[in-house]
Amino acid sequence: MVKIHYIDPVLEGALKEVPDEITRETELAYDIVNRIYGILSRKGWSQADLARATHKTEAEVSRWLSGTYNFTIRSLALIESATGEKIISVNQYRKPSEVVSGYRVSPRKAAFLNSPKAKYGK
Repeated sequence: MVKIHYIDPVLEGALKEVPDEITRETELAYDIVNRIYGILSRKGWSQADLARATHKTEAEVSRWLSGTYNFTIRSLALIESATGEKIISVNQYRKPSEVVSGYRVSPRKAAFLNSPKAKYGK
Protein backbone atom coordinates (compact mmCIF):
# COMPACT_ATOMS: atom_id res chain seq x y z
CA MET A 1 0.00 0.00 0.00
CA VAL A 2 1.38 3.39 -1.02
CA LYS A 3 0.56 6.36 1.15
CA ILE A 4 0.03 9.61 -0.63
CA HIS A 5 1.19 12.59 1.37
CA TYR A 6 -0.80 15.67 0.49
CA ILE A 7 -0.20 19.07 1.98
CA ASP A 8 -2.68 21.82 1.28
CA PRO A 9 -0.86 24.50 -0.78
CA VAL A 10 -2.14 27.22 1.55
CA LEU A 11 -0.75 25.40 4.58
CA GLU A 12 2.50 24.69 2.76
CA GLY A 13 2.86 28.39 1.95
CA ALA A 14 2.17 29.37 5.55
CA LEU A 15 4.76 26.88 6.83
CA LYS A 16 7.40 28.33 4.50
CA GLU A 17 6.80 31.76 6.03
CA VAL A 18 7.58 30.58 9.59
CA PRO A 19 10.97 32.04 10.57
CA ASP A 20 13.80 29.52 10.98
CA GLU A 21 14.33 30.43 14.64
CA ILE A 22 10.70 29.61 15.45
CA THR A 23 10.98 26.28 13.65
CA ARG A 24 14.19 25.51 15.55
CA GLU A 25 12.64 26.57 18.87
CA THR A 26 9.76 24.17 18.30
CA GLU A 27 12.12 21.34 17.33
CA LEU A 28 14.21 21.89 20.47
CA ALA A 29 11.14 21.97 22.71
CA TYR A 30 9.93 18.64 21.31
CA ASP A 31 13.45 17.15 21.55
CA ILE A 32 13.57 18.07 25.25
CA VAL A 33 10.13 16.60 25.88
CA ASN A 34 11.07 13.40 24.03
CA ARG A 35 14.24 13.16 26.13
CA ILE A 36 12.23 13.51 29.35
CA TYR A 37 9.71 10.90 28.17
CA GLY A 38 12.63 8.57 27.40
CA ILE A 39 14.02 9.03 30.92
CA LEU A 40 10.60 8.42 32.47
CA SER A 41 10.09 5.31 30.36
CA ARG A 42 13.51 3.89 31.28
CA LYS A 43 12.86 4.51 34.97
CA GLY A 44 9.31 3.16 34.77
CA TRP A 45 8.01 6.51 36.03
CA SER A 46 4.73 8.21 35.25
CA GLN A 47 4.12 11.95 35.10
CA ALA A 48 2.78 11.64 38.66
CA ASP A 49 6.09 10.12 39.78
CA LEU A 50 7.98 13.03 38.22
CA ALA A 51 5.60 15.46 39.93
CA ARG A 52 6.32 13.85 43.32
CA ALA A 53 10.08 13.81 42.71
CA THR A 54 10.14 17.50 41.75
CA HIS A 55 7.56 18.61 44.37
CA LYS A 56 5.39 20.05 41.58
CA THR A 57 1.76 19.46 40.73
CA GLU A 58 0.79 16.93 38.11
CA ALA A 59 -0.75 19.80 36.13
CA GLU A 60 2.60 21.58 35.99
CA VAL A 61 4.42 18.44 34.86
CA SER A 62 1.72 17.98 32.22
CA ARG A 63 2.42 21.53 30.98
CA TRP A 64 6.16 20.72 30.86
CA LEU A 65 5.49 17.70 28.71
CA SER A 66 2.97 19.35 26.38
CA GLY A 67 5.68 20.29 23.89
CA THR A 68 4.91 24.00 24.04
CA TYR A 69 6.38 24.79 27.47
CA ASN A 70 9.29 27.24 27.44
CA PHE A 71 11.74 25.46 29.76
CA THR A 72 13.94 27.55 32.00
CA ILE A 73 17.40 26.49 33.07
CA ARG A 74 15.98 26.17 36.60
CA SER A 75 13.18 23.79 35.55
CA LEU A 76 15.61 21.65 33.51
CA ALA A 77 18.02 21.53 36.46
CA LEU A 78 15.15 20.50 38.74
CA ILE A 79 14.14 17.66 36.42
CA GLU A 80 17.76 16.54 35.99
CA SER A 81 18.25 16.55 39.76
CA ALA A 82 15.05 14.60 40.37
CA THR A 83 15.75 11.96 37.72
CA GLY A 84 19.52 11.78 38.12
CA GLU A 85 19.96 12.04 34.34
CA LYS A 86 21.07 14.78 31.98
CA ILE A 87 18.42 16.26 29.75
CA ILE A 88 20.55 18.56 27.65
CA SER A 89 24.27 18.88 27.12
CA VAL A 90 26.31 21.78 25.94
CA ASN A 91 29.32 21.28 23.72
CA GLN A 92 32.24 23.12 25.20
CA TYR A 93 34.84 24.66 22.96
CA ARG A 94 38.20 23.05 23.36
CA LYS A 95 41.36 24.50 21.98
CA PRO A 96 42.87 22.34 19.26
CA SER A 97 45.52 19.96 20.48
CA GLU A 98 48.17 17.78 18.97
CA VAL A 99 49.69 14.50 20.08
CA VAL A 100 53.40 14.50 20.92
CA SER A 101 54.91 11.28 22.26
CA GLY A 102 51.44 9.98 23.07
CA TYR A 103 50.37 13.08 25.01
CA ARG A 104 47.87 15.77 23.99
CA VAL A 105 49.41 19.21 24.09
CA SER A 106 48.56 22.66 22.72
CA PRO A 107 49.77 23.53 19.21
CA ARG A 108 52.20 26.06 20.70
CA LYS A 109 53.73 23.48 23.04
CA ALA A 110 53.83 20.91 20.22
CA ALA A 111 55.76 23.37 18.04
CA PHE A 112 58.28 23.87 20.83
CA LEU A 113 58.62 20.16 21.61
CA ASN A 114 59.15 19.37 17.92
CA SER A 115 61.73 22.14 17.47
CA PRO A 116 65.50 21.50 17.36
CA LYS A 117 65.91 23.68 20.46
CA ALA A 118 63.79 21.30 22.53
CA LYS A 119 65.44 18.22 21.07
CA TYR A 120 69.04 19.34 21.40
CA GLY A 121 68.87 22.01 24.10
CA LYS A 122 70.26 24.74 21.85
